[in-house]
Amino acid sequence: MVNPDPETVALIISKVEAADEGKYEVVLTNDLGEARTEGKLTLSGAPQFKEKIGDQARSHFKILDLVSFALGWSCPLLHLLLQLDSS
Repeated sequence: MVNPDPETVALIISKVEAADEGKYEVVLTNDLGEARTEGKLTLSGAPQFKEKIGDQARSHFKILDLVSFALGWSCPLLHLLLQLDSS
C-alpha cells in the first residue's frame, strides 16, 4: 500500500499473477459511518510468443532443437506442426 497524498491510498501490484484474481474491496470509515466499494480482477489476454523460432537450416542428420516460450493466461497449449516440402 502506498499513500501518495493524505486523501489517497493505493494498492499497486507490479506483476499481476493468477493468485491476484478475485474480489477487491475498499472500506472507508470515520466517526459517522462507513462507505464501501468493490471490484473483481480477472486475467485475460491472448497468448503471445516471448521468442519466435524463425527459419532454421541444418545439415542432413544434424540435431534440430526448436524452442519457443509462450506468454499468456491461462497457460497456452503449444503445438508443433510440421509441413513437409513436396518438391
